[in-house]
Amino acid sequence: MSGFDSIVALTARHGMAGRVLCGHACALSTRPEAEVARLLDAAAAAGLALTVMPTTNLYLQDMAPGRSPRQRGLAPMQELRAAGVPVLLGADNVADPFYPHGSYDQIEVLRLACLAAHLNPADWLEAITSAPARAMGLSVPVLDVGQPADFILIEGTDWDAALRSPRAPRQIIRSGIDQNLGRVAV
Repeated sequence: MSGFDSIVALTARHGMAGRVLCGHACALSTRPEAEVARLLDAAAAAGLALTVMPTTNLYLQDMAPGRSPRQRGLAPMQELRAAGVPVLLGADNVADPFYPHGSYDQIEVLRLACLAAHLNPADWLEAITSAPARAMGLSVPVLDVGQPADFILIEGTDWDAALRSPRAPRQIIRSGIDQNLGRVAV
């Protein structure tokens, strides 16, 4: 039994649905598929969420000097979501010994997760937006008339184009104010 198994069992036993968020769970990538499937069903029933850290886990797992890694340690994101477990994407190591190349850029985290786990970025945007808000007990913002306008506008014709160009210009809008210019966005 791993730490994730224990957390799933304790979450269920103590009725903590919606109040438990785990991180990493990269050991799931090395366990037998049938065992993982059972555990993911139990995690969904227990009501916990998981944050996958693709940057850190891809960097650390199976690291051996002078040899290409074989096991990448990426939690089974697609299977977790299919089982009903909320999946978040994050980065908990930024310019530290665990991941010296890290940044807090969630768009970069999504880009790398899409590459590493063969994800469609448009289908996984919620993993860096609404899923984290729900996991923290926050209301999910809605971009609509009369609501606060909080969003990031990324130059590109679609998600693929935006993610293909990590240095594409971005415009950050908070409460309708362009954070780069300090004036109401049009």
